[in-house]
Amino acid sequence: MLFRSQIFHIRTSDDTFFNSANRLTLEYFNHKYSQEVKILKENVESNDFIITNNTEFKTGLAEYYPQYTISKLDTCHIGLPNLNHKAIRDTLVEFFIMTKSSKIKTYSHYDWISGYANRVADIYDIPINNLREKNENNILS
Repeated sequence: MLFRSQIFHIRTSDDTFFNSANRLTLEYFNHKYSQEVKILKENVESNDFIITNNTEFKTGLAEYYPQYTISKLDTCHIGLPNLNHKAIRDTLVEFFIMTKSSKIKTYSHYDWISGYANRVADIYDIPINNLREKNENNILS
């Protein structure tokens, strides 16, 4: 396979689908996204490709944590209104990138695993590690 990196998927709240790519100071970024940054710092590996539903978070990561490899695609939640064709295409590109990964690590703002990452794991038989779980070594199938 051409793409054998791991995916690090961070799912923030649905409200973040409607934010713009605001430029935040490092201090405010680390405060607003403290849980996501903490999970990322504790679990990221050098071969992780980071995917997130949040443009503001993605922009802040790229600016303040340039050592990470982050998708710069303009994605969307396909189930929400006001979509554009480019965002749908970019979302599907990320989906297919995930299908070629060796493992998916996921953190969700919610108590459940993101359906986006979980569907890829289910359909393509890719191990998925739910980072919300207390036991970070708990691999779900």
